[in-house]
Amino acid sequence: TSARADPGALGLGVEGLAGKSESRETQPATGALSALAHSRLAPALWLGLVVGFVLPLCRRSINLSDEGYILLQALDMLEGKVLYRDMDAFVSPGIWFLLAGLFQFVEPSVIASRALSLFSFVATAAVAFRIVDFTTRRSFAWASTGLFLTMGVWAFPIWTWTFYSPFAVLFALCALERLVVFARRPRRRDLIWLGVWLGLAITFKQNYGTFALLASMIGLVGLRLARVPAERDAAPSLGASFGALALGGVAVGIPVFAYLIANDAVGAAFRSLVVQPFVFAGQHDIPYLGLGSLFDPNVLGGTDRLTYGASSLYRLVVPADWLRETRLIERMHVGLYLLPPVVFVGAGISLFRSRASFDRELAMVALLAGAVFLGVFPRADYNHLVNVYQPVLVLAMVVLDRLVRDPVSAGWLRMRPLRWAGGAVLAAYLGVAAYWYTGTLSMMDTKISGSRGGVLERAELAIQIDQLAGFAASRTRPGNPLLTVPDLAMLNFLAKRSMPSPYYNLYQHHIAHDAGAGVVEGSRAGGVSFAVTRYNDFFSDRERLRDYAPVLFDYLDREFEIRFSAGGDNYLFLNRRSKPEPRRDIERVLDLCTIEPLENEAGAEEEGQAGVGVDHQVRDHLLFSTLYQDEGEHHDLDEWTVESRCRVRLPDDPGLVFGVRPDYYPPRAASRGARLEFEVWLEQTGHAPVRLLRHDAPVMRPQQLSLVRPWPRELRVAVGAFAGEEVTLRFTTTRRGRVQNHPLAFRGYAALWIDPRLLGTAAASQ
Repeated sequence: TSARADPGALGLGVEGLAGKSESRETQPATGALSALAHSRLAPALWLGLVVGFVLPLCRRSINLSDEGYILLQALDMLEGKVLYRDMDAFVSPGIWFLLAGLFQFVEPSVIASRALSLFSFVATAAVAFRIVDFTTRRSFAWASTGLFLTMGVWAFPIWTWTFYSPFAVLFALCALERLVVFARRPRRRDLIWLGVWLGLAITFKQNYGTFALLASMIGLVGLRLARVPAERDAAPSLGASFGALALGGVAVGIPVFAYLIANDAVGAAFRSLVVQPFVFAGQHDIPYLGLGSLFDPNVLGGTDRLTYGASSLYRLVVPADWLRETRLIERMHVGLYLLPPVVFVGAGISLFRSRASFDRELAMVALLAGAVFLGVFPRADYNHLVNVYQPVLVLAMVVLDRLVRDPVSAGWLRMRPLRWAGGAVLAAYLGVAAYWYTGTLSMMDTKISGSRGGVLERAELAIQIDQLAGFAASRTRPGNPLLTVPDLAMLNFLAKRSMPSPYYNLYQHHIAHDAGAGVVEGSRAGGVSFAVTRYNDFFSDRERLRDYAPVLFDYLDREFEIRFSAGGDNYLFLNRRSKPEPRRDIERVLDLCTIEPLENEAGAEEEGQAGVGVDHQVRDHLLFSTLYQDEGEHHDLDEWTVESRCRVRLPDDPGLVFGVRPDYYPPRAASRGARLEFEVWLEQTGHAPVRLLRHDAPVMRPQQLSLVRPWPRELRVAVGAFAGEEVTLRFTTTRRGRVQNHPLAFRGYAALWIDPRLLGTAAASQ
């Protein structure tokens, strides 16, 4: 092997993209493509390829939660707020500093922040090219770039919006590049730069950087022990090595600690960055997909489809029936979970076979890639998997190079069936990436307006976000805070409205410690008069907001009233009441019983009632629960009745009141005069049924795409006469007139019984 040239003053060589490749086995340039790859035009060609490919992705997609709160907090830093002390965050501050620095020179906007994500992607691919070129050969380095571009589509938009994880992994790869250089030719200055890169990795995400630091320290110990006596004399001692490493890390840490000390935020930062992540880990652990998932007939079914699948999987239509039937693309997602263990095992085998002449470079790559990969645990959802996938791709190329060089494994790789199988798998991932890439560019073609938008999204989503931000801005005065629950900080950023409390995301691990009292305190102090909430809880929170933040829920329930649902019933708009509702005991009926179809005494479903295809489903939402009565296959009938029952013991309160909000999803079409009749009946054994309430509503089909629907009023009736009794509540919906249903279950036409509840006697004093 030949020694590398000086990697340059910044500790990161650029000669890997041009000139002679000093890899482990220098290859002659044969053929036009190979000559071009080794020419002086190679850097410009590479840069044009990567930027041209990834720039359209960086201009697309928006995240209302994590991206929104990071952008808003970075902007608030410029206005004097201090991270950790005044703003809640559980990740080290690098990306906030970077964005705040950017917003000092450009107008704050989502599109402006994407310049940083473009830089992150290009720099990461360049460092990966450099490492693979240094440890293998030029053709493998170019192949690594192809893998990065392909995986960038599978990871979309995780690698192409401004977030802390891509930067932390970028700096971890920069550290790996210095480590493999040091493994070949030990120099103290490389260790200083290693410390700098590791310090930056920790500054952008503390667990990724810490894992990389531990791997580097273990690697340095291993390199020291593996050196022959002649090398040992020339290399720095272990103490000197760690000292140089610490020097680089301290150079990064001093400004960060100076910021925290100067702003009296050291204690708050320790709680946020060290203590709180362990609380988070216990509340959001998601299992890693195993081999059995590959053969599961219902692979990625239900909610898991969102947890374990790429964004494009549920944004773009699967292009062929056989793909839908076999669920091949979903199984390919499982394959991405299976690849890292295979690569790590391959690295272990290669290292074992090279024990006679220890492969230091492969060992360093495997060690650091494995350590960073630990960052996927304990929350092994798809987004967190792709966060740590970049080092795995680098390691895969190095392992493949070693397998090709090894005579035994090379013989296996030359077998035609294995080559065909490998080529088919690679072609499948490339094909899906190509389909998703073109589909994403054509589908996301509408700009989110306003001075703080600028990115492209799907037309309907862009319209929704524009209207949501505009509606929020119109209902609040400039300078007044807007309460968004639990994770809609992007609306604050776009509407130019501040957060009322230090908590920008209101997930369980953020606000459960005080039951949401801090959010309420800030909202009252800021005079919040308008709130926007999601319709549903955050999908991976184990508890409902009603349970983990009862103080916040009570505040929203008694001091605000829902006025509109918006965005296809994805959001709720709430106005402050002129006077809070009195405090009283409230029992949610749907929490007290299991909803069942009405059955006759023989146990069979009654004729003409809950028949074939009828669904009775209770769905839990952020602020309430809803009974959905979908009419299955019977929408083409002129008249149909659906009945559901709920057996419950009423509280022993003579002032007891039953309340419910009847509503429906608008159908695609409805006949003239179509209407719904809602009825609630109370039944007791040995007594005649009593009708508690009746409500008629005309069935109106939507005339156009409408953001806002008025919230249905609550119907209330006194039931104190039955207090303390065990009764059956029967919910009956009769439709008169035909409707044309929407094909999506519970998102098309369905009768809704929203938040049926039992309200006790109001307290005498508040």
